[in-house]
Amino acid sequence: TATRTITQDRTAPKATLISPDNASYLNNQTQNYTVNLSDNIGIKNATLYIYNLTNGLVNITAITNFAENTLNAVAGIVVNLADGVYTWLYKVFDWAGNLFTTETRTLTIDTTYPAINFTSPTPMNNSYLNGNSVSVNISVSDTNLGSTIVVLSNTSTLINTTTSAAASIFLNYTSLSDGIYYINFTTNDSAGNMNVSQMRTLTIDTTNPQINYGNGTLNDKV
Repeated sequence: TATRTITQDRTAPKATLISPDNASYLNNQTQNYTVNLSDNIGIKNATLYIYNLTNGLVNITAITNFAENTLNAVAGIVVNLADGVYTWLYKVFDWAGNLFTTETRTLTIDTTYPAINFTSPTPMNNSYLNGNSVSVNISVSDTNLGSTIVVLSNTSTLINTTTSAAASIFLNYTSLSDGIYYINFTTNDSAGNMNVSQMRTLTIDTTNPQINYGNGTLNDKV
């Protein structure tokens, strides 16, 4: 009779997710979901599962082209997703039918720049002011808002830098000397999207005009 060889294998494969990192905020909708695979007799297939925030399956892709007796491999599947929050994992089978399920990772895809605005009573660009103080009001919004940096400078010096994580920022700059000033701000979000405001130029002038009567002008009451 023929001799047949049977391999008994009850050991499940092993798999470790590589990238994207867990709890990532990403500003690119196209990502390579990679995993490190190993098995004692051979990897048969690895399948990527991606779910949305409501646990709906939005992607299932299998890698089945492993050569027999492949004991170690790094695999990746490139997927394009719309902005949103997702969870992802791999399920891996070996040739004996043993299954391994990886950890589940979460990621947020956000390609939208923060919305930013100067609001009242911020002076308009190229304003002339006759007082030594300036009030600046800023409104920003983003689903994954990070921080805002507001900068006040004059023609030669950085005067003030303020960093805030708030959606509404009110600043009052006082004791400013006469001269030209510049105000702008930069807002980023957790995914690294950044928006830069208009640079507003303000001129503070508290000096009254000087006036004189010219030669030949009659004296008062003459």
